[in-house]
Amino acid sequence: MLQVDQDKARVMGIDAQNFARNLNAVLDDLPITQYREGDHTIDVLLRTRQDEPDNLQSFKDLYIYTNHQRFVPLGQIAYMEKTFEEGIIWRRNRFPATTVRADIPDGVQSLDVTAQLDRALDALRARSPDGYRIEIGGTQAASANSQGSIFAVMPWMLAAISTLLMFQLQSFQRTLMVLLTAPLGIIGVTLFLLIFQQPMLTALTAILALIPLTQSTFWAPMAVAIMGGLLVATILDRLALPAMYAAWFKVRPPGS
Repeated sequence: MLQVDQDKARVMGIDAQNFARNLNAVLDDLPITQYREGDHTIDVLLRTRQDEPDNLQSFKDLYIYTNHQRFVPLGQIAYMEKTFEEGIIWRRNRFPATTVRADIPDGVQSLDVTAQLDRALDALRARSPDGYRIEIGGTQAASANSQGSIFAVMPWMLAAISTLLMFQLQSFQRTLMVLLTAPLGIIGVTLFLLIFQQPMLTALTAILALIPLTQSTFWAPMAVAIMGGLLVATILDRLALPAMYAAWFKVRPPGS
């Protein structure tokens, strides 16, 4: 990296534009005029000797023409400094970012590892300067993005389900009664959460189909939640729904 002493450059009559023009003539061709030949114009370029500079140290021997009509060696106003920098500046949401990646061993849930790392990074976040932040990505970020898209359309889904139930049952009371049985699945979700420590998928057919997903790091929580909720809700609906129907519509046994 070429570091310029701005104070020395101003004293010697070298401004930024003059300095850039001189360096451009050394590092690249500098157009100084045009040659016209008929209807065509040809740029006349100023080029330094091809064998100069041959290395970084040779830059200090280059001469810069100043506003005082004299030449000054580049080494009097600038020096070369060796530094390390990224060849590519990666950005995330338009901000420069550094990404740290790691693999998770088999048998370990990524959400558990993410939670432990997030707690361990709190001390580093507290020491970080203003303008710096540490964010968790990976499967957690992907899951949050997917859930956000689901929550965005959930009101439309609920409205469509309610409309279909109204068309099928042709009664607001019957539709409300069916919707009230849905929370019964929470019992199964809670039970399987206590047993397996993670959510499962639902109903017998869905349970058998989704058993392979329980081994997946990303899909296991959803699979376990649906299995537990549907399994218990299917059994309880056979008992709770007839009782609710009889109580709601005051149905009495024959001959009573």
